[in-house]
Amino acid sequence: AAGQGEMWMIAKARDIFLSGCELTSPSHAPDPLHPQSPWMPAQVPGTVLANLVGGGVYADPYIGFNSMKIPDIGEVGPQEYTYWYFCSFELHEEMPLPYWWLQLDGINYSFELFLNGKKVGVADDRGMFLRRCIDVSDLLEADGSNFMALLVRPPDHYGTIPPTGGQGGDHELAKDVASQFFQGWDWVIPVADRGTGVWSDILLKNTGRLVLQDAYAQSWLEPGDLGDLKAGKPVTGQSKFGVNITNASDEEITAVLTLQVQHTDTAFADSDEEFVVIDLLLKDTITIAPRQVVDFLFPPQSISNARLWWPNGMGEQPLYDLVMTVVTEEGDFSDGCQSRFGIRNLESFVDKATGGRKFRVNGSDVFVRGGNYICSDALLRQPRERVRSDVQLHAHANLNMMRCWGGAGCQRKPFYDACDEFGIMVWVEFWITGDDDGRGGGSADFPLDHELFMRCAEDLVRSVIPPPLFVPLRTSLPSISSLPPPQ
Repeated sequence: AAGQGEMWMIAKARDIFLSGCELTSPSHAPDPLHPQSPWMPAQVPGTVLANLVGGGVYADPYIGFNSMKIPDIGEVGPQEYTYWYFCSFELHEEMPLPYWWLQLDGINYSFELFLNGKKVGVADDRGMFLRRCIDVSDLLEADGSNFMALLVRPPDHYGTIPPTGGQGGDHELAKDVASQFFQGWDWVIPVADRGTGVWSDILLKNTGRLVLQDAYAQSWLEPGDLGDLKAGKPVTGQSKFGVNITNASDEEITAVLTLQVQHTDTAFADSDEEFVVIDLLLKDTITIAPRQVVDFLFPPQSISNARLWWPNGMGEQPLYDLVMTVVTEEGDFSDGCQSRFGIRNLESFVDKATGGRKFRVNGSDVFVRGGNYICSDALLRQPRERVRSDVQLHAHANLNMMRCWGGAGCQRKPFYDACDEFGIMVWVEFWITGDDDGRGGGSADFPLDHELFMRCAEDLVRSVIPPPLFVPLRTSLPSISSLPPPQ
């Protein structure tokens, strides 16, 4: 994040008698220390209920019958959990580039954004799983404080909980593109606010006119490489590299895009001294039209003496660093991004002899030992360290695949980074369940906004495609005859 000194606060919207433009003006900035202040300190990421529990408004819902003392949105209505999030911050002095981007990585469910006394237009203002990147260059104050506020509303169809509970309550939440388990399941009590709030990171990014996002690598082995592997010879890995590039200006820009692949090694077998090995260095001149967004692909490349990634229990998990930078023809640095990836060959097909699905990595069949993952905290308190420990726990249990169940949330990059590290493949079901989407209840037409669902699905794939572990399956969708929708 390029901001500094930020302090987050939340307040119930019906207790605030200011507009968003007024609230983010210097003369109206909230004071949480005032005795009658409706504001309370908050953590971001942090849902409304997570912050209310953290602030002592409600007792820990995981203890005793405390959860029954928290008003459920289905009984009290959405106003109870419609909240303002507010923060003030200053810009780092060492951030001299002209463009500033506000990156919102996860808000449930709809929101309005205000910055320094103005409402900021947001094209995609609803949907739990979408990442947004908003140009706020003309709204920030380079000197002094900046004031930002988000008015966050619960899911449109928050539903009610029948007296008997059930899988997904009354199934109303499945109409929205959100985590269905918030209405309760056979393993979790209903979450009173349905996960309303800022559940993932909010970042501020400083760039030049060209912006890079979602650098990725896709790797495989040619038949000859697999033959070398079986013969115990050094293997050459094949990779394709790509990145999303945005020209934020009104001018055509020519620039040099540089790609570097590297890994860290030790000087000697018995030494702790490390050095960086550059495996690949590419440069390409690009020209991007004004306001254009392109997905740029480098030609396929070979990496000699490839260090292969294996599932847990079958070998090691060496990773490569992928670093991209873009510099204009005038020599001005504009942006950079990086990711990590592993070189592996993944095959998945239906075994004609058994009718079951088979997975094969680097030419070797994988006996899948899978675990189910939803999240480790129903209030979505999941810092990077906790997520890494969750994945490590699966590896210690000798598992090699994790299923991200369809009624769960959307795992962000820390989850996939940890799976890279510990050799865990991932089976992703997006946000569809039989219980809510036509088989056990609800409707096969859920969620109602098919276009929003597909945008969220595409954004998730873009955000995680770098790992060596993504299992490209349609999962259970074809088993429900009317899903996915024809479009």
